[in-house]
Amino acid sequence: MTEQQRLINENVQERLRALESQQQLMTAFFYGLIETHPDPAQLKQALIACSEAMIGNANAQPLPDDWISGLIEFRQLLLTWLDRRIAGKG
Repeated sequence: MTEQQRLINENVQERLRALESQQQLMTAFFYGLIETHPDPAQLKQALIACSEAMIGNANAQPLPDDWISGLIEFRQLLLTWLDRRIAGKG
């Protein structure tokens, strides 16, 4: 592997680690938001509406399938947390 390729690979790995850490922090933030929101059912409806629009926009663009799958998977995780919160509140 050339030195230039090695530097490119290191840069890509740095960026991926930064994105991973940001996603972990956002996940913790969303979990906290769900746990403390006064109306989790309303929050769930807002998430569904916004995410459906995002998914629709993503499907209209030339994005890779794994990008859209990741969006849907993360939305499902948030919806699962919301469902647990809603069930625990009743």
